[in-house]
Amino acid sequence: MYESLPEPAHKHGTAVKESDYSNRTRTDSGNGSESSAQSGQSAVYRLDASDVSRPGPPRTGERPRPLGPGPFPRPRSWTPVSGDRVKGSTTVGYCLEMSTGDMRTVVRLLTAVERTEQQERTLARVRTECERTDARFQEQGIDLDVSISRALDELIDGTPSTDLCPAYSYAFYQAVAAHFSDPTDLGAWRRPAWFYAMDDELARHGVPSDLLPGTFLFSGPPLRLPHPGDAVPAIGTLPAQRASALADAYASVLGRLDPEFRGAARRFIDAMRFEAEEWESARELGRNPDTLLFWFH
Repeated sequence: MYESLPEPAHKHGTAVKESDYSNRTRTDSGNGSESSAQSGQSAVYRLDASDVSRPGPPRTGERPRPLGPGPFPRPRSWTPVSGDRVKGSTTVGYCLEMSTGDMRTVVRLLTAVERTEQQERTLARVRTECERTDARFQEQGIDLDVSISRALDELIDGTPSTDLCPAYSYAFYQAVAAHFSDPTDLGAWRRPAWFYAMDDELARHGVPSDLLPGTFLFSGPPLRLPHPGDAVPAIGTLPAQRASALADAYASVLGRLDPEFRGAARRFIDAMRFEAEEWESARELGRNPDTLLFWFH
């Protein structure tokens, strides 16, 4: 049986370093590390599979408060996949969220030479959210070196002042939140690197590499950003048209997976089947929510 907390470990919007966290909650299985280059991210993401912990039993969670308006709101009947209680005595966990939308609109906003009136209004909302996040971090005593508001301006100008700072990831996420759907809560996880152990188990049963969680959860944003400096915050994307293939692939091997990974696999199956239906419906209406975005923070 897994030891679990009485409450789910959600820690939204806090720049907690995984290196600090692992010092407080290290498992008995060791702390080996292993490099793995990811698009737009660094090798800090890849840890050895022995340095992961098992998620506790699933618990139905509430969807977090929306971070920005989105054109594809979830219907009231949608039940989000449940959050996870984490093993051990700490209350620190990393929240994984997913949203959908047209990534081209985000890229256009950040790279436009001359913005339209609609883009200016959207940018004003994004800047307001960045300022709110800066204020929240200041209240929590979190110093990012570069403010998120400044990082947003530097991304727009194409002139980041540093190669290593999480503020740019937060700024990019706020630009995404202004265009994408309300986020779906995929649970709180003790250590992001746990998903690489899940990669190995799925790959062993023939799941394609592009559908492995370690691939799409940490693939990085479509624009090159300064590295956040640690494993979180992390941004990943998956083409929406691949949601159906992912659900089918995981469902086909679900019964053969180690019990440790079945709960997470079911979460992805349920979420991806819903997103596949939403994608088809949106296309019939002439919209193109082409991207699933994953936000680990």
